[in-house]
Amino acid sequence: MAAAPDPKGILVFTFHHNEDATINVDKSLRSFFNSIHEWSDDLKDIAMPLFRMAAQLNVLCAAHRSSHAARGVGAYVGPSDDELTTWREGRAAAAGVALVPADAVLNEAFIDFLVAHSLLCTRRRITTAAAKATHKRSVTSSVNSTIQMALLKAIKIEDKLKHLAELEAVVTNECKYGVISTAESDFVLKLSCVALFREISIIIRSEVTAVAGAARRLFTVPDPMHSLAFHVEKTQPGFDLIRSLQFPTVVELIDWVDAMSRVNYLMTAARSKELPEAYRTVYEEVFDLLTTEMLVNPAPITLPRLVPMVEILRERLKNRDLDPDNVVLPPPPTPTSVFRKQRLDEDPVELRRLEAEADFCRAKHHLRSLGGQDLRADRGGGRGKGQQRSISTDSRTGKSGGGGKGRPLACFSCGGIGHFADVCPNKILHEDGAESHVERTTRLRSSLRSMSQKFQDHLTPGLELDDDGYFYDPVTGK
Repeated sequence: MAAAPDPKGILVFTFHHNEDATINVDKSLRSFFNSIHEWSDDLKDIAMPLFRMAAQLNVLCAAHRSSHAARGVGAYVGPSDDELTTWREGRAAAAGVALVPADAVLNEAFIDFLVAHSLLCTRRRITTAAAKATHKRSVTSSVNSTIQMALLKAIKIEDKLKHLAELEAVVTNECKYGVISTAESDFVLKLSCVALFREISIIIRSEVTAVAGAARRLFTVPDPMHSLAFHVEKTQPGFDLIRSLQFPTVVELIDWVDAMSRVNYLMTAARSKELPEAYRTVYEEVFDLLTTEMLVNPAPITLPRLVPMVEILRERLKNRDLDPDNVVLPPPPTPTSVFRKQRLDEDPVELRRLEAEADFCRAKHHLRSLGGQDLRADRGGGRGKGQQRSISTDSRTGKSGGGGKGRPLACFSCGGIGHFADVCPNKILHEDGAESHVERTTRLRSSLRSMSQKFQDHLTPGLELDDDGYFYDPVTGK
């Protein structure tokens, strides 16, 4: 997906994804940059260096975290304000203190940020120092809120990131309605949009680098629809990663592959659309803990580091009454039967209509069995379209359906044509208490006519049914 500004001038960010549905960090960053560059607002000259500072700050913070993990001294603590200032401006040499140069990229972006403010004041004819300071705070507040809103809209559709909408810095800025202090506009590096951007980068970089990167290629399922060369090319990054890690022993290599296979399972379960929501939620929570731990300690994952995560997974599943060993799927729903039952119980008109329809179908079948006209005009079946049929058997020929080819059906009881004596309607009519098929058909048609009238009255009161079966308005005649 490409990130592009909204035609109305609203800044819009969207993420690029890899084939395995993970976020592509480099393409997403370039897309964000292009979106700001194409932004039609005149504040883009200030937003551009601010975005560059946020991106470089992520690089510096990642190196700071890795350095802490290499020393292995206690829990990680982010850089202080003094360290951030040193990265931005450097530190002069003093007694017992060595010279510390500023980070070139961060320093250059900060200078461009200040120059953009100065040029904007010139274009807007703001000359006094006090007015320039107020304008800088106001404009920085606007840019900060705009970038923050664009990021929040982008993460809203990302399951791994949408929880960052409740980030403390974001909530605090929203509670202040986007207003920042002069000190915040001068320091810049602790704005809410920078904090949100850093947290987004931490999650997607840890996911890609530690879990969803080249290591997952080792567990790619072969696709016979593609060539062997395609499969080798797709899995090659995983083997290149193994070579780059340079495990000293085969045992350590096997241990890493074993751990990564379990990490791959956790990630697949966290993103599965087939698992029940309760299970998937637990897997997502544990996978977030795992990626955070792997980011703090970027060394190759091992089974001893992974075992505590597995125990947390089992404990959380048990606490939510979920089987940690077997996924219990909910019973399949039966919406059709339940809906039909409720509908018939609540709508007696519908129930009577279905009963009358069944009676009418039985009457039509009985009429055809007596040799009457088939009411379905499109029925063929080898007898010729619209022809008569009979299920009786001619006792003289032993053939079904009449007395042979070209011979009419004759009744020796009433002398009628079209049926035999064993199913003669006149004979049935004269039996005591019996109802002929003619009477039954007439009764059913009358019942259907009555039910149709009641049903139409229920939908559109006032209409009446004519002799041809059409409803009309007795007042207008239409």
